[in-house]
Amino acid sequence: MARILGVLVIAVAVLAPPAHARAPQAMEMNALDMLNLYERDRALAVASFGDHLHLDSIWDEIKKKNIGEHWIAANGKADENRRRLLLATFVIEVINLEDPDEWSCNPAPRRGPAPPAAPPFRLGAPSGGAQPPPSAVGPCDTVKRMIEWVCSDLRDQRLPPPLERTWHMAVEALLEHLFETANDRKTKDFYRAFLAEHTLHAESRFPNEGRWLLIRAWLADHEPPPLGLVGPCGYALMSDHIWETCDAMFFDHTEDKYEKAMAAADVAAEARVEFARLHLKREHWDTVLMLLNEADRLTKDPELRYLAFLMEGFAYDAKHDPRHATGAFQLALNAVPRAQTAAINLASDLLLDGARDSASRLLDAALTNPADDPWLLHNAGEYRNWPKYIGTLRKDLK
Repeated sequence: MARILGVLVIAVAVLAPPAHARAPQAMEMNALDMLNLYERDRALAVASFGDHLHLDSIWDEIKKKNIGEHWIAANGKADENRRRLLLATFVIEVINLEDPDEWSCNPAPRRGPAPPAAPPFRLGAPSGGAQPPPSAVGPCDTVKRMIEWVCSDLRDQRLPPPLERTWHMAVEALLEHLFETANDRKTKDFYRAFLAEHTLHAESRFPNEGRWLLIRAWLADHEPPPLGLVGPCGYALMSDHIWETCDAMFFDHTEDKYEKAMAAADVAAEARVEFARLHLKREHWDTVLMLLNEADRLTKDPELRYLAFLMEGFAYDAKHDPRHATGAFQLALNAVPRAQTAAINLASDLLLDGARDSASRLLDAALTNPADDPWLLHNAGEYRNWPKYIGTLRKDLK
């Protein structure tokens, strides 16, 4: 198991995917200009917005000045539903562009000298270039108000269009991301509660969608440990591996949530992969292998199969079964060739077996021409699907 720790630390620290590129400067536009540009060319608009948006100002123009409602109705009744969903997508895209420090319920005070009397114009600022005053309720409240407003407007329509399902999934992914990037418990608690609330809204619109069951399992998995818990958790794991974490003792209450998700056909394989990850932390190797064998039979998705085979390899290594571990890592590479985590682990096993040349060829291919590694993206939770959800919304909201 110590070997697993070493190779995974290398995989995470050295091979982590680069951060999303952000535009260094923003164009000078008010909220209406931004909406019109977003409708004409969504990819160009997002690239132009930058990451220093004033969400309070955008919210003020869209809601309080009724720009949003007028914009939805501007092209006539026949186009209202499309524009309503387009505005909702615009809202979550601009939230996603914001600097993560601005999402906090406890924003850190700015360091350095006081700002100049006339700060430079930034996108979303009121006309004339003056910056808006700090939010009285905090940035996280503005995020919630913006999403709740567009979500409420969508729910007011009797029959949801099929594409609205994708929008709700994108919101769930975004809220998970806001939770994961938060640096303080107050902010994490805020976004976790908001995610639970939004899941109810999404479920009311699409009650047969299995992904909401996965979100409920994720919420249970991320319940905070008891207040005041410090130092060793009192749950002694047998080995020193990368999953030896304090939260291992709190997994039991998630089991019923994952069992419900595993019963939903549309997420059955994914639920097993996620549930196996929790059992991996608990060192339940045989349960891990059982779940992942079932997942492999239920899906042809290469990323899910990669994750299943990769974790099988981890479990077999922990059981001191190098032959099956090597086979599992090779199957993972068959699913996603040149994925670095599987290549590093397979190369490590091959080196221990004396196959130095084979290990060298594996590493050379993975390090010089790497594929996107689902294991590294898997750490992002549902947010790993954000590009897929947003890509679908951008393409279909013509």
